[in-house]
Amino acid sequence: MHASSHFYYPNLFYLLNHTVWSKESKRVTRLVCRQMTSPKILKMSWGSISLEKIGEDGKAVKGEEVVYRDAKVWPGGSCGWDWNKGGTSHWGGITREDVEDLKEKGAEVVVLTRGQWAFLHVPPEVVKELEALNFKVIVERTAPAMETYNKLVTEGHRVAGLFHTTC
Repeated sequence: MHASSHFYYPNLFYLLNHTVWSKESKRVTRLVCRQMTSPKILKMSWGSISLEKIGEDGKAVKGEEVVYRDAKVWPGGSCGWDWNKGGTSHWGGITREDVEDLKEKGAEVVVLTRGQWAFLHVPPEVVKELEALNFKVIVERTAPAMETYNKLVTEGHRVAGLFHTTC
C-alpha cells in the first residue's frame, strides 16, 4: 500500500513521501523536508534588478544571479514580471492576475512596489484581497521596498513580491 501527500507547514515547506509498511515490499515511512528560500535582491538600478539564483533544492546558488527588468519573486524562485500578461499599466496599476500565482507560492508576506517615483498604482482591492487571505502586505516605492524585502528574507520570513524598477 502506497500513499503520497503534500503538506503545508507555517515555517517550512514539507514534501512528505509517506510509504505505509507492507509485509510484501518491506517499505518504511520516509520524510523529505525542504525549506524554500526567497531570493535576496543583490542590486537594483533603473530598468534592472539582480536576484540570487535559486536552485532546484529551493536554496540560493552561491555566486549565481538572475537579472530582470521587473521581477516577480517568491519562496523558491523568481521570474520576469510581464506587464502584458496581467494587463498592468501605471495608471490601472497592479492587477489581480499579477498576484494570483504569488498566492500559491507559500509566502507569508507580499511586497508590492510602486516604482522608483511611485507612478505605479496599487489598487486597494488587490491589497484587501491578499489581506483577506492572511498575507501581510507591504506597499512601498521600489528602493525602500527592496530594503524591507531583504530584511524580511534575512530574518527567515517567506516573502513574495512584485518589483518595478523604473518610474
